[in-house]
Amino acid sequence: MDARTGRRKAFRRFFPFLRSPLSALRSPQLALLLIAGLLPLTAWGQVEPLLAPGRAGVQVLTAAEIERAGARRLSDLFALLDGWHAYSVDEYTWYATAPGLGLMQQQEWMLLVDGQPVDVEALGVQNINLLPLHPLQLDSVVVYSVPGMHEGRMAASGALHLYTRKPPRGATARGSFSAGNEVGDPGPFLYTDRATPNIDRVGPDALGEASLAMGEGDLRASVKHSEHHVTDQQLRQRAYYQYEWAPGRRRPRLRLDAPALLLRTDGALGRHTLFAGHSRLEDLRFFDPLGLEIPTLHLFSHAGLGGDFAPGRPTGLGYRAGYTVTNLDEEPTRDHLAYDWREDRLSGHLEGRLGNRFIGAALGFGFDRVEVRTGYPVEEPSLFLSHAVGRLTLNAVRGWSQQFSAQVTHLEAERSFKGVMETTVRPTAWQTIAFTGAYAWEPFAERHDQWYWTRQGYAFLTDAGSSPALPGRFTARRSLTGDLAWMLHPAPEVWLTLTGHFRQLQGLTLDLYRYTYTALPVLGAEHFNATTQVRSGQAGRLAGGSANLRLRPLPQLEVQAHLTHLQAFTHDAAFRTVWAQQPATLASLSARYVPVPRFSLFARFRYVTSTDWQGFEPAAAQSARRFRASTPALTRLDLAAQKAFWGERLRALVAVRNALDAPFRTHPAGSVSRLTFFVQLEVDLNVGRGRR
Repeated sequence: MDARTGRRKAFRRFFPFLRSPLSALRSPQLALLLIAGLLPLTAWGQVEPLLAPGRAGVQVLTAAEIERAGARRLSDLFALLDGWHAYSVDEYTWYATAPGLGLMQQQEWMLLVDGQPVDVEALGVQNINLLPLHPLQLDSVVVYSVPGMHEGRMAASGALHLYTRKPPRGATARGSFSAGNEVGDPGPFLYTDRATPNIDRVGPDALGEASLAMGEGDLRASVKHSEHHVTDQQLRQRAYYQYEWAPGRRRPRLRLDAPALLLRTDGALGRHTLFAGHSRLEDLRFFDPLGLEIPTLHLFSHAGLGGDFAPGRPTGLGYRAGYTVTNLDEEPTRDHLAYDWREDRLSGHLEGRLGNRFIGAALGFGFDRVEVRTGYPVEEPSLFLSHAVGRLTLNAVRGWSQQFSAQVTHLEAERSFKGVMETTVRPTAWQTIAFTGAYAWEPFAERHDQWYWTRQGYAFLTDAGSSPALPGRFTARRSLTGDLAWMLHPAPEVWLTLTGHFRQLQGLTLDLYRYTYTALPVLGAEHFNATTQVRSGQAGRLAGGSANLRLRPLPQLEVQAHLTHLQAFTHDAAFRTVWAQQPATLASLSARYVPVPRFSLFARFRYVTSTDWQGFEPAAAQSARRFRASTPALTRLDLAAQKAFWGERLRALVAVRNALDAPFRTHPAGSVSRLTFFVQLEVDLNVGRGRR
């Protein structure tokens, strides 16, 4: 071997991605090269001005923050939310909750798109990725971590409001593609029958969009594609237990295809938006009452129309109407498990407001109709809920404002009440004191969750061999919450918010699961066996605080630190068991650095304390601790670098998730993620005035 050949081999050993283009997605050296190559030192950059906190308990994520963080899926937003906790079994479907406003079993936070509530929940699972939208289509995300009234609905468990971008004038076309690999994988990029277990493939995720903006309106059509491969060894072996092979059927994976259409007008007749989309997800959802991953074809369709005839004015009229269909269809399984579930939801709301700059009032009426279609003999498969909402706003005294909101819902012979009081006082120009108090009382039927329909005759669990122990009666739920915030603005580029939290939750219906473990060496599979006990009338109190600091020490640098701690006290045994599944403390530190124009660096460090899952103790003992009945304290560091080329028509992003390469698992039965590297390319064929 000559010296030239030796130098070539040594070079390729250090840069392994030169041996195979596909292996480039597993190379941290390539990430360093790209980051270094994307940095032309031509001029100083600047971070966008800091947004002043408009309300206590409200966080705003801008399009620039979402892009520079490398969000590929809507579920990636949860990693950017202050105080929210999220966990996942398969790293695709995430369960989330606002600080102390509910337990992880209760996925009841509200989701809105351009002023329209969108219900993506199905049998207790709320998968935000089902929305036919891509993070790059968002203009901003407003995060409500306190109760509030939104578009005629009371969100007692918090809300996420997604606002889409307004396309630039004229005809445009955009596209995005991202893919990645988990570094250190022992197997090849693609599966082969004799390969070692492959744990590396991430994505791909893609977006295609075309838009036309003229005069007072714009039309946008898009399609989103996403793939998530079940390559974690433990998750894959459990999936094999029910996954039935068929000719031409690939190994277990989740695949989503979602077209969408958005039409918007903004003129003399007001602002009106039509949003419609359909999602087709080949799902492999973990169903807690069975302890199984069940292959399912999840179909989601939504069409909504909403608007305001006098937007931004104290006197006006607003409306919204929406229709949603959720269908859990059958996929081939070993035990022929099928949810046989379809849920149709029709809703409408009309609201008028009257006022001036000192006082304002609003009154609205609406309805929600829910109908279930299934082969099981369900008693009374439809529900009709009518509601009335009112709001009173007072700004008569300088530096002081008060708002009262209330909702009364009628369901057959039962009624519910929800109310929120918001008080804001500004004693000086550099400090604000805000209090949000909320009370909610709602009967069990208003939630119409899976246990309500099970009681009505939905016998899927019985057919699957499970007999959950249900209580004799389900109690009404009551909650009382308070958030007191002190917002300080001691310097032009410094914001500090200190908040105290109190939660009193009563009449809760909680699920207690107990899992045992079974290995099937012949099939190369394993699975859990679950027993379920449902308890109603449970209660608990939570108290704690949070601190949030945002500052810009340099024009090119923005730093944000957040800490939330909540502790349970005076609680029932079931409440203590379920609350232990959530971390008591969450902390994060984020930084965005724009050293030169069109180039940015992003870093976010997160820390969550350990969680305890008593229901997995039998499985942990039977599997020789292969599964754990707890998750340890977790730390995670995410990095991203973005560079724009060709007049911002081309954007390239290189990101590293879990840069510390520490095993990251948020659920005892969940997959383990390690250091992951991926790239994302975005092409915009027309950069106009609507561009950020």
